[in-house]
Amino acid sequence: MARYPNFLQYNYHIEQVLGKNSTGGRVTYLASHVDTQKTVVIKKYQFAKIGNWNSYQAHQSEIRVLRSLNLASIPRYLDSFETPNGFCLVQEYKQGQSLGQIKGLSPPEIKQVALNLLEILIYLQKHHPPIIHGDIKPDNILIDPDNGLKVYLIDFGFARMGSCDLGMSSSIRGTVGFMPPEEMFNRQLTTASDLYSLGATLVCLLTGSSAHNINQLLDPHGYQLHYQHLLLHLHPRFRRWLRKMTAPKQSDRFADALTAYQALKSLSIEKKTSFFLYRPILKKYSLKSIILGITILVALALAGMTGFMYWQGRTVRLLLTSKNCEGCYLRHLTLRQGNLIGVKLAQANLKDSNLKDSNLANADLRRVNLSNAYLKGVTLTGANLEGAILKGVNLMEANLEGANLEGANLEGAILNGANLTQTNFKFANLLNAKLKYTRLIKSNLEGANLGGANMEGANLENTILPDSNFSQ
Repeated sequence: MARYPNFLQYNYHIEQVLGKNSTGGRVTYLASHVDTQKTVVIKKYQFAKIGNWNSYQAHQSEIRVLRSLNLASIPRYLDSFETPNGFCLVQEYKQGQSLGQIKGLSPPEIKQVALNLLEILIYLQKHHPPIIHGDIKPDNILIDPDNGLKVYLIDFGFARMGSCDLGMSSSIRGTVGFMPPEEMFNRQLTTASDLYSLGATLVCLLTGSSAHNINQLLDPHGYQLHYQHLLLHLHPRFRRWLRKMTAPKQSDRFADALTAYQALKSLSIEKKTSFFLYRPILKKYSLKSIILGITILVALALAGMTGFMYWQGRTVRLLLTSKNCEGCYLRHLTLRQGNLIGVKLAQANLKDSNLKDSNLANADLRRVNLSNAYLKGVTLTGANLEGAILKGVNLMEANLEGANLEGANLEGAILNGANLTQTNFKFANLLNAKLKYTRLIKSNLEGANLGGANMEGANLENTILPDSNFSQ
């Protein structure tokens, strides 16, 4: 049984640990009030233990800021007390998950999250003087997906009121990758400062980058985020909006949250291409003008193709150097004979891609979408493809020895001649898959759907087959 601090004398009962910050000397608990049984969150600051009395000032500043707030999207301040081991701050409990833990949000959903966060910042910036959060990042944002993507902003330990330093000192910083340059140099923050952090948070969501890896998108000086090549599938106007949010210079950003909100609200985040000809309109134009128009469209298409090829080149370089593009949109990617050993592409979209003869040994490909991809001769030894979508994929002569494809969808996949020794296909969908002359030695096909699969000449020595479905 876990041993928790005894806060009964303060009328609180600890139920579990929600998080720890050893550097800042802070532990966050889920607790309940002894009399009312109301669920609360208690943040315990152990300043004396780590000798960080600057954190004591941050704690007191957080209390002052929270006492001035009254918004449903910000957990309310309820209480504080001092223990022999540190100070404790008690806040209202909000149901939700950290934004850093939530995966798979669609671009429109991400836009809605952005609007909800901007509404919170509008409220903070209406205070006199304006309140600047100072540490906006995925871990400090809670999302309730069952309540219309309800957003909560938490952790006001670095918050400031206007130009006053209410929770920051030269020894306490925000988070690298999310800090605007002015915060990195300990300069005065403005209402545009939190916009940079919000923009960096949206970059994480849209590119599938984790908060810990966003620094890989920073230039060598750490001032500019480079992500545009990863978002070419989004609407150009939205990309310009996001670029303005993350501009290194404060003067190049939106002035405040209200201005940013108004600019975003009417924008489409996804590209919508629609071509049609309306016969009465064509009658108004001469053949010469129509030909000119078609020529312009062709030129634009070629320019778009050139941009796409440039994006592909940048994406390939990013993959080969960082080996990390979790959740990225990489559809139609071409990378033959690429060295991607140990690459992290969990939940990425690689539909229709060409990775012929590439080496993805020990890769993290959980829930990746590789539908209709061309993977002939690919090495996937020891790779984790749990829950991956491999419908119609060409894995002819590929090496998947020791790979994990539990629950993967390989309907109609071509695996003729592949090495599937000791491969885990437990509960995988292999409906109508082609498995001719494959090596399935010591593989696990328990619970797999093999209806209509062609296993002519396959080596099934010591293969686990109970409960597999061979029906048509």
